Amino acid sequence: MTEAQIKYLVDRFLNWRLPRDFNPDAGISYSPPLRAIAGPSDSEMPSGTNLFGASQADQMVRHMIEGMPVAPAEQAMSDKEAVDMMRRCKEEIVSLRATIDLLNPKADAYDKLAIVLGLLPRASMGMGENIVWTIDKRIRELTPKTAAGVSE
Repeated sequence: MTEAQIKYLVDRFLNWRLPRDFNPDAGISYSPPLRAIAGPSDSEMPSGTNLFGASQADQMVRHMIEGMPVAPAEQAMSDKEAVDMMRRCKEEIVSLRATIDLLNPKADAYDKLAIVLGLLPRASMGMGENIVWTIDKRIRELTPKTAAGVSE
């Protein structure tokens, strides 16, 4: 529980209007104003408590929440919903793979026919940038050299 939550509970406790049937023990009593012959109205009942100051109420709230069991986090979905969703995903993946397997020979035939007819340019046979070589070169540039001239 956060400090702000504890402060909120203390403030709520200290501002709680006591019920009309307030009946404390240990000789503590409440005498309503003289004008309240039939008993105090709700607005005339004291709020909070005269038993504790704010720091004592803070200690009481901390005592109340110490060792309080933590509620398990609510799952976004039940296990059954998760299993159902996973099954639908699996079926979709299997279906898409079957479609790809069906279309692959047709795509290959199209590519070969297009090459024969000269409709598509041929892939370049030149060499592209070797990203591994570039990264390795940059590592060597950034790695400090030792006295013997060997990288650390």
